[in-house]
This record gives sequence, structure tokens and C-alpha cells, in this order.
Amino acid sequence: MSPISRKPLPEQSKGLINFLKQELKRRGISMRSAAIGIGISDTHLSHIMTGKKTPDAGVCNAIAIYFERPKLEIYRLAGWLDVQDDTNDLETLRQIAENDDQFSEWKKVYESIGEAEERKMFVKILSTLKQHKSG
Repeated sequence: MSPISRKPLPEQSKGLINFLKQELKRRGISMRSAAIGIGISDTHLSHIMTGKKTPDAGVCNAIAIYFERPKLEIYRLAGWLDVQDDTNDLETLRQIAENDDQFSEWKKVYESIGEAEERKMFVKILSTLKQHKSG
């Protein structure tokens, strides 16, 4: 797994830039209003949206909260996550879930966890519980 401590290059945030532009347009809000809601300056948001800066984890969290999206989605869009690791974890959850509803609930929890190691631990705990239950 690639280390999460490395900060992605601004060009790796194209997904987040597109997301922000679409959400501002869809919601009919200005960049200034969004910046206030997120808790950053409009200059900072402008630098993110023009690809001059990559948001740190705190800003990603604030964006996720403001736009009511899973933190994992925003981290992924900002270039912070190794998508393959998350894909593997979600497949593990799908395999151990007893039904689609349970998988959906677990996926929501998984995607709300911001730190990669904590997401891994969540999957490990559920896998262990499943083994004990069936064993």
C-alpha cells in the first residue's frame, strides 16, 4: 500500500476540481459562499479549484461535510488515496456481508472513515467477527 503521508500533486486533484465546479453550479452557490461554508478563505478555495494547491486532510474533511459526501470520496477525488486498496477492502466487505443491505451499511461506515489505516482496521474487525460467528 502506498503511504498516505505523501501529499498528492495538484494535478492529481482534477477529480476534486471537477466535483467542486459541478457542485457550485448545481447548487447555484458562489465560490465565496462555498469557501465560507467550508471554513477556508475564498483565495484558498480558488487555489484548489485552479489546481495550484492540493487540499490537506482537514480541508478534505470540511469539503465532505459541507457537500454532505463521504470523506473517502473526497480523499479519492483529491488524490490522497490508493483506489486499488479501497476497491480490495470494499470487495472483502461485499464477500463477508450477509446481504446487500448489510453491505450498504458497512460501505457507508467505511467511506466515512478518513484514515486509511482505520478503514483497514474496520474491515479486519468485521472479517474477524464473521470468522468467529461462522466458526
